[in-house]
Formats: sequence, structure tokens, C-alpha cells
Amino acid sequence: MGNSCSNQGQQKPAGWLKWKEPSCGAICRGEENCCFTDHGRFPDTYPPFLAARGIDEAAFAADIEAVNEHVRAATRVLFRMKDWRILILLILVLTAIAGSLHAKLEGQNGLTFAVLAASFLYYWPVSYLYQKRWDIAVEEEVGRLLPKYGKVGVAVSREEEYHHSSGDGGGWYEYYLLFKVVQADEAPPVEVVVAGEPPAEVVVAGEYVAP
Repeated sequence: MGNSCSNQGQQKPAGWLKWKEPSCGAICRGEENCCFTDHGRFPDTYPPFLAARGIDEAAFAADIEAVNEHVRAATRVLFRMKDWRILILLILVLTAIAGSLHAKLEGQNGLTFAVLAASFLYYWPVSYLYQKRWDIAVEEEVGRLLPKYGKVGVAVSREEEYHHSSGDGGGWYEYYLLFKVVQADEAPPVEVVVAGEPPAEVVVAGEYVAP
């Protein structure tokens, strides 16, 4: 797995498939690609260099769909658990409990206590476990694809990039499934027939081959 750090996203060449999380919008408005109902995915954008290597668009799309389905299956439960609506509900419950017990945390009110407790005890651990399972699932799929694509001179890897946000010192990660040519196309050996007494001598790629 590669790792890099940058300040700004750049246009990636063919073969870099960026993981895309579904958009929440204001209330999702029933969209198909909704963060409450759909999972993230790698796009099946076809790298043109695969055409010369015997892997067509349909086969590539099927491979990417298999990757996405495996990641969905591996993270499905945790994906549901990190739904921020659950976090809000948990905060409301903890706020009510803190208020009823007059709980104070170094002078902070019940709502602040509830937000901190819900984040530390629930949301952050769930998000961490989700990312861990995501990493494992993608690495498993990379291992599955490597033999197939390696035969045609294409490497497969999982890459990530960290981008700094301007001003606040924070940032975010972007994750990629990378298909990259590692073996240049080779021209087939040229067969040369050397004139002589029959049967003729045959030279393939500069080597004598007995007739």
C-alpha cells in the first residue's frame, strides 16, 4: 500500500479509482446514492491500457463490482452503526440522563458531557473498526486480483493520500484502487527464414532453430 501527503487534489491518470462515499445532502431526499442507505464504492472507470492486454470493459467492471461487494459485506454492520442519526439519538439519551442526575464534567453542562461520551465511547470506536475492516477487505481483494492482472503486466495496489486543509491544520484522506502498467508491451519475436539448401534454417529472435 502506498501513502503520500499533499495539499491539493490533482487529476489522476487512468487506473486510479478513487473511493467515493455517498452524499448525505440535507436529508438525502430519497436519492439513490444516499449515505443512510447506500455504501461507498470504487468507480469502474475503464483504464484504456487494459484493452491491449486482453481485459475488456465488461470483465474489468465485473472485477470492480466484486471488490465493492466484498467491502460492503465486510463493513455492512459497522456502516449502519456509524450512521450519525444513531449518534444524535445517543447524545439525546445521554443528555437526558446527565440532566436528570445533574451530572457535571469540570463545570460543563449535560449536553457537552453527552457529546463527549457518545463520541469517545461509541462513534470513534465504531469509525475506527469500520476503517480497519475496510482496509482488510480491500487488501484481500487486491490479493485476489493480483494474479490475474499480474499475468498481463499490470500491478494492483491500494493507495491513500492525505490532503491538508488550508488554515485549520486539519486534513482528510483519499483512498484509491490503483491499476498500473509495470511491464511494457513487447513485440512478438520476428521469424526470419535464412535461404539455403532445403530444408531452410529458421532464426527466431536471433537464435537458430533446427527445422
